[in-house]
Amino acid sequence: RPGWLKAIMRGTMWFSMGLNMFLLILFMFIPYAQGIAFGKKLRDRFRDQQVETTVYCIERHPYLTESKNHMVWYHDALNPKVRFITVNKLKPLMDSLGNRPFVLLTTYNDLHRDSSDAALVQSTKPVMTSTDLLWSLNEYLQSKGANTINEIWAMYEIGR
Repeated sequence: RPGWLKAIMRGTMWFSMGLNMFLLILFMFIPYAQGIAFGKKLRDRFRDQQVETTVYCIERHPYLTESKNHMVWYHDALNPKVRFITVNKLKPLMDSLGNRPFVLLTTYNDLHRDSSDAALVQSTKPVMTSTDLLWSLNEYLQSKGANTINEIWAMYEIGR
């Protein structure tokens, strides 16, 4: 074999091993089921909530799958004082609430499906995400015009 072919093969092998190790370590710290991981964070955040709280969600709440099936076991662990209301668009919700503060839950893709919804919360940073790293990765992917990762949840506190 020529020396340059060995060098290419060796370089490819080391690159592949390095990339695989990086991804393996990364996936050890990022939960696979983002909706369930976010639901756990949500449960912890509202655990001691004494007052009835209404949480608005675009399209669906975190305890529903993309096909709108309920994840009952996880939902039952949530404080019963938390009530979810789903909306299709953010603008009518903001118009109906006026200047009253509210909590909004959404996935990255549901929020950015309609550019007017994304523009309404553009100046607001999420107070909680299922995974900050993947949320940032989605922002980067969208800026490059690439497809984003599904099921990355965020919670916004609008007007607070």
